[in-house]
Amino acid sequence: MSVYQNYTHDFPYRCRKLLEKAKTHEFFKDHDVTFMLMVASAGLTVPYERLRSDSQFEHPAGDRDIYPNASIVLDDLLKQPFLHSILWADEARSWCYGGLQSAKNDPDSWPELQTPQFIRNTTTVKDVLLIIRIGLAHGNIFTKSGFNNEIMALIFVSGGYDQKNNRYIPLKYISVAPNDFYDFLVKWFNFLDTISIPDFILHNEFDAV
Repeated sequence: MSVYQNYTHDFPYRCRKLLEKAKTHEFFKDHDVTFMLMVASAGLTVPYERLRSDSQFEHPAGDRDIYPNASIVLDDLLKQPFLHSILWADEARSWCYGGLQSAKNDPDSWPELQTPQFIRNTTTVKDVLLIIRIGLAHGNIFTKSGFNNEIMALIFVSGGYDQKNNRYIPLKYISVAPNDFYDFLVKWFNFLDTISIPDFILHNEFDAV
């Protein structure tokens, strides 16, 4: 098995290849959402945590110092309005964002999701990525189903009671259709390909591992 040279470029490259292979593989036809969330949990969270500058803790790998240009580009992206960023697709109309009073019980019972608010022009990439990252890392993932139990929306939630600091952080949610989330992940991986990280990997090795 080939050795990872870095986890901010080589690793998400492999994640993207898995996502692409799953799109055409018969086995994943009935497991596509599950697999997509698995890929997102690693392929989004790992490079984001290693390069972000607004984390409470400095990452022990020191990737921000190793890849300073990539960190700057990510910082710039995080400040941009999500609807005008390279992570947004004009045809994606399912993205909703807002606050929640409670995330208990089934999402169908949440009043805020009865009339969900389309994501606003003032919502930044950081707002979106942070909620998704927290949802993936802490298991704050919910779904809404439609006819024949088909998953119609993925819901990521952030916030809650902070026991360490004895404070309550208001709940926020992101809701998005699986197809739009898939397109978002592809754009995220495309973004990682454009930032200035040395590409040490021999890409054709992937087919052998």
